[in-house]
Parts: sequence; structure tokens; C-alpha cells
Amino acid sequence: RAIVVEVQLAIDPDKRWSWWSYVASVHTRHRCDVMLVVVTPRASVAAWARQPLSLGHPNGAIHPVVIGPGAVPVIKDEVEAIRAPELAVLSAIMHGKSDDGAEVARAAITAASRLDDQTANLYTDIILLSLRASARPIIEELMANGTYEYQSDFAKRYVAQGKALGRAEGEAHGRAEGEA
Repeated sequence: RAIVVEVQLAIDPDKRWSWWSYVASVHTRHRCDVMLVVVTPRASVAAWARQPLSLGHPNGAIHPVVIGPGAVPVIKDEVEAIRAPELAVLSAIMHGKSDDGAEVARAAITAASRLDDQTANLYTDIILLSLRASARPIIEELMANGTYEYQSDFAKRYVAQGKALGRAEGEAHGRAEGEA
């Protein structure tokens, strides 16, 4: 079995014609059953995407599997997020623009920070992009002001490098003023 995953951010009637092509292409290339999964953070897009795609032939329809915000739990608890970091990140993507967005993002970033550096950075970037504009500074401030304790070696290394660079620049500035 193969799965075609489509991220859909807005209603696009032309896309429903493309989905047939994607499914048929994968079916032909891999000679197996194919499932179309549509992922969207918007309930209205999820409702639109759930409509069967009819080819016009009897029983010739694709019924997309749709993962929308209603299908993903709101994860605000850090312990729960740490147990299932990918689900926590998906929760942040789906609910980041809601009133719970900052709490969901905080839990997801905490969970992501315990993963390998490359994954943690990717997830954190996706989480921040998923937040409404008003919540993003809250999370960035939390991460920048030292309230948030970085878990990954990657983040700790770059924070340490930034502090060392700041000290070096401060010392150089102090020497320059002393010479003047």
C-alpha cells in the first residue's frame, strides 16, 4: 500500500483534479493500492477535502482520508508532549493559531528539544511558523530570556557560542574605550 500525503492550506477546486493524477500515478508506478491523505489546519478546508472525488464511473470515487484540526488533540501538557513529540508538533501545527496556541507550542517545543538536534530544529521552526503572529513573540521571548531551559546539545552549544561572542565583543569594546 502507498500513501499520497497532500498538505492543503486553502480550498482549491483545481487541486481535486490533481489528486486523481497523483493517486493514479503512484498506483501505476508501484502497482499497489493507494490512499490519499489530506492534512490541513483549517476546519473549512477539511470539510471541503472530505468530499469524494468522482471519476464519473460507477464506484469510481476516491474518498480522501482527511486529518484536520478536529482529528488532532490539543496537547498542552509537557509530559504528554514528551511521550509523543510528533503528535505534539502536529497539535501545534493544527492548533497554533487558536487561543491555546502558545501553550500548545510551549509543550511541543519542550518535547522537540529532547530529540536529536536536526529534528529539534526542524520541529521548532515548524512550530513557530504555525503560531498566530501575536503568540510567536511570547514563545520567542520565553526561549530568549532564559526562562526556557534548552534540552538539546545543539541549542546549548549555540547559546554558549552567542554568550562567548557577546563577552568577547564587550571586552573588545571596553579595551577600545580604555585606549581612547
